Amino acid sequence: MIPVLSLNFPPPLVFFSVISNVLELLFQVVDMGCAELCFFPFLKHLPGVIEVIALDVDNQLLESFAHRSAPLLSDHLVQRASPLHVLVLSGSITQHDYRLRDCDVVVAIELIEHLYPQELEEFPFTVFGYIQPNVAIITTPNADFNILFGNLRGFRHSDHKFEWTRMQFQDCFRALNITKRYPDYEVTFQGIGQGPFGSEFLGCCSQMAVFSRMTPKRGSDNDQKEMGEIVSENNEISRNLEVYQIVAQYNYPIYEDNRTETQRIQDDLSITIKNLALRQFERKWNLMHSVYEDLDYEECDEDIYLPFEDIIKGMVEAKLTESELRQLLDGSEWNVKEVNGKFVVHYPDPGEDNSSLPEDEEEEEERAAEMCKRDPEPDSDWDDEAAEKCARETEADSDWEEENVETCTRGTEDDSDWDHTVAEEKASEF
Repeated sequence: MIPVLSLNFPPPLVFFSVISNVLELLFQVVDMGCAELCFFPFLKHLPGVIEVIALDVDNQLLESFAHRSAPLLSDHLVQRASPLHVLVLSGSITQHDYRLRDCDVVVAIELIEHLYPQELEEFPFTVFGYIQPNVAIITTPNADFNILFGNLRGFRHSDHKFEWTRMQFQDCFRALNITKRYPDYEVTFQGIGQGPFGSEFLGCCSQMAVFSRMTPKRGSDNDQKEMGEIVSENNEISRNLEVYQIVAQYNYPIYEDNRTETQRIQDDLSITIKNLALRQFERKWNLMHSVYEDLDYEECDEDIYLPFEDIIKGMVEAKLTESELRQLLDGSEWNVKEVNGKFVVHYPDPGEDNSSLPEDEEEEEERAAEMCKRDPEPDSDWDDEAAEKCARETEADSDWEEENVETCTRGTEDDSDWDHTVAEEKASEF
């Protein structure tokens, strides 16, 4: 009995993870029928990709979603080691634009079921006759699987012109005939998105054909080489061959390492020694802490000894011999010792002293100490100034009080004279 379930169409992650596993040694990728550019975030992180061309016939849709191919803030913070050029183009797959030639991979995810018969007829020639990629990946829904979608009536999308079974995909699409018309290609088929248990005979939700060129033509095919020469020599022809409209284009920021080879090796050596020392110190501390639970991190006062062999294995920029490493360490900040007949780098205990601090931190501590020494002098000056100010205020208050006393005294004398005068006037009246 077929398990009829309310299934959803497989998310893009299912397609992208399977397709990403197929793509290897690629440089330029054409995403045909890119629509909302959902595949691009996965494409740009594939190793080796230097150019992505996203093509779709719906210009309005591209204008709405072209921003998805723009560099993000994270792309500026963590820059790429290799360049990446993104070109979003609007046009039909029946047209031939020279910018698609010499591309390594063509990807058409759930595209062919949206094509009209004439477009479907011309699709193989556009891909295998004109572009001639090293790898072409084509996916389409598996009609055998539709019975598992429960209430599905008709096709999975209103714009689908057809949906093929696995047999139709291989026969009606003439996938095997493509290898006859273009004998330099071989094809393999596989499913994408497994169904529930018991539905294995229906296949997967979607199906994929992978066409691989048996003789990769990276810079070796005469037709592509001649086309490239024509384009580079004649700008007029170049403009005539640009039939697709540019919707957006971006150049991703790349990290430019201006260090010399010697500087890169020295930096790599320094980072390797510090990382190895930190890991060894943490192992020792964890071991001692398991015995002495009250042990503080600063109390683990064991020095670190790093064998040359471990340092050489940990380096990335260059693989040095022991003699080359010894020569590089001579005159450096690292202390080389010979222990039991083997050369090691002696890394002092991090909590032993401040010798492992960078020079700028040591200078900052020295300046802070000097400031502490000079602190009492400014405080003493401030106390003297405050005392003088208080003395001046006291003198001012004293002067003010004396003036008030004199004023009061004069006022009392005046009042006394006025009283005598009034008394004499009263006596004369009697």
